[in-house]
Amino acid sequence: MSDFRPTSRRRAAGPPDETPIWKTIGLVLAAVAVLVGVVVLYRVLDPRDVPPRERSSRPQTLGLSGLTYSPQTRVITGRVRNYTEAPYDNVAVTFDLLDAARTVVGQVRDSAAVVAPGGTWSFQIRVPRENVTKVRLVNYAATRRDGPRSNVDVMQDV
Repeated sequence: MSDFRPTSRRRAAGPPDETPIWKTIGLVLAAVAVLVGVVVLYRVLDPRDVPPRERSSRPQTLGLSGLTYSPQTRVITGRVRNYTEAPYDNVAVTFDLLDAARTVVGQVRDSAAVVAPGGTWSFQIRVPRENVTKVRLVNYAATRRDGPRSNVDVMQDV
């Protein structure tokens, strides 16, 4: 009979081998680090987070502020300020009227013939419908006396 002895494989002394699980974990951690870096970079460079004044190097020309709507009195109020040294003609604001389901049920508009340099136009718009629960600023527009007409689309709930 023959002598049968199984041979054993012994590992040489040294650092342990990398197992596939460690490689997988390393790749996952690297991918997460890259993803976090991209998200952070996107948040830093996202132009929607920058206020309109800082988005461009041009100075602010017209400013809209103090927008309110009272469903009890059915009145929209606000102010348009001219920050330039030139008058603006045909200054206008337009609002959508929304019901409780946020469906547009109408539209109102008000305008001023002129807003003087450094001046402010305060407006009050009466809402003709009773079922309006919210209003949305659609846009405001004006023509600078020495320049083209500016039209700013906003679509902001008030």
